[in-house]
Amino acid sequence: MYDDSVNATYNKLGDAAASKSFTKDVVFKSWSVGDSCLARYSDDDLYYPAKVLEVREQKGSFTQYLVLYEGYGNSEWVPADDLMTKSYAFIYIHLYALCLTVHIQKRR
Repeated sequence: MYDDSVNATYNKLGDAAASKSFTKDVVFKSWSVGDSCLARYSDDDLYYPAKVLEVREQKGSFTQYLVLYEGYGNSEWVPADDLMTKSYAFIYIHLYALCLTVHIQKRR
């Protein structure tokens, strides 16, 4: 039963994680005004649903994005490293859960 669950998880995640479009769209995402994303909130370092309102590119510096946290009404400037697509978050969460499951099973 455990092995079946692990295999099913890898099968679900494998196609998305291995696809070239996943890598291109998630790892090298170029954000634009109006894009929906998950953004890290500086006060608690957690990710929340957000929308890109403005892009600020400066020579010799990292691109910054003004995001509006959906459902909260506040906004802040964040670097590209603090943004992720919702599909990436889905895969990240499932892989983390799988690691926890494997760790718990090994301890038994």
